[in-house]
Amino acid sequence: MKVLLFSGGIESTCLAFILKPDVCLTVDYGQLQAEGEIRASACITNYLGLQHAVIQVDAGPIGSGQMAGKPTIQSSSIPEFWPFRNQFLVTLAAMKYAPMDLTKVILGSSKSDASHVDGTPQFYDAFANVMRMQEGGVEVSAPAIELDSFEFVVSTKINPDVLDMTFSCFVAEYPCGRCRGCKKNEEIRSRYHALYPTCTFKT
Repeated sequence: MKVLLFSGGIESTCLAFILKPDVCLTVDYGQLQAEGEIRASACITNYLGLQHAVIQVDAGPIGSGQMAGKPTIQSSSIPEFWPFRNQFLVTLAAMKYAPMDLTKVILGSSKSDASHVDGTPQFYDAFANVMRMQEGGVEVSAPAIELDSFEFVVSTKINPDVLDMTFSCFVAEYPCGRCRGCKKNEEIRSRYHALYPTCTFKT
């Protein structure tokens, strides 16, 4: 079984589009935008004909940064940075699906995420080794890690209609239009539509 951690954002949506995982898993871990991620993810997976699941484990009280509605830790200049989030989410996915012959957990990190350590190839190499040495030998994969977000989107040739369903806000369940997530989403979709104004890519 292959599980994609699915936020309904651009990178994870592109991965769902090209990889067709067994399950697209959205985790509500107490982030302010959780309802928006769940809503977008449900819409996208329904359109793509993929299985969608949601689990809720509230880590809000111990979170930091913009997505938790709290100050960013001093060691990070990225306002939405939530310490140790990526390994937490992978671990939750592995816990849930280990009894179902889980083989791989997939994440949508791209080169654009290298502003924090858990968005780098070095982190994923190290964490993949930790997961692989444990029972089940689960693989951790970040297929877009060597490309910036726009390069990755272009490489997938995703249907622009699907891209327009994505949600990337960091602070609310509806796009605020001001956070880094919303601005990145708008920029990438705008550039992609300019590149393929009459695109007829299929799902």
